[in-house]
Amino acid sequence: MLDVLFKTPVGLMSILTVTGTMVVVSFWLYFIFKKHDN
Repeated sequence: MLDVLFKTPVGLMSILTVTGTMVVVSFWLYFIFKKHDN
C-alpha cells in the first residue's frame, strides 16, 4: 500500500504535505506553549 504511494508523484506530494503540515503545527503549538510559560 505504502509502496504505491511512494511510487506515484501524487502520493508522494500528499505524504510531504501531511508531514509538512504536522511539523508546522507542532512548531506553532510549541511556540504558543512557550509563550504562555513566560
